[in-house]
Amino acid sequence: MTKFKYEKNSEGVTITGYSGKSEIIEIPAKIDGLSVTEIGVGAFLDYKNLKEIIFPDSIKKIGDYAFCDCGNLEKVNMPNRLKEIGECAFYRCESLVEIEIPKSVEKISYNVFDSCGALDRVYIDVSKWSGEEIKKIFDEMPELEIVALN
Repeated sequence: MTKFKYEKNSEGVTITGYSGKSEIIEIPAKIDGLSVTEIGVGAFLDYKNLKEIIFPDSIKKIGDYAFCDCGNLEKVNMPNRLKEIGECAFYRCESLVEIEIPKSVEKISYNVFDSCGALDRVYIDVSKWSGEEIKKIFDEMPELEIVALN
């Protein structure tokens, strides 16, 4: 039996919750034969045990507040086919130090990494985003180092 709560969407499955206690969570590529394509709104909200999240490349969207208040989250391996990161998706993930945003991402909502006090480095394709867009996305983080992806 899966510890993931989910619902079907037009392309496969959206993870809507988790009932386990693991510190390292690997999102499955398929559930019941369907591709896992989204992490839903608030799916892991306030899940304090989480230290690392591993995504399959089938994930295209991380929803609003998906990992909000996961204060012990240290490591996130973003999927290579990710298209969208929702509002406050990683808000108050206070142990997150660095993150790489894949080149496939087309939409990053505002406040995604707000109140991530330890976050000091973001790897991003700067050719894809204007300086103004990057400033809005990372507005509350003046000490943040933006590193260009090649």
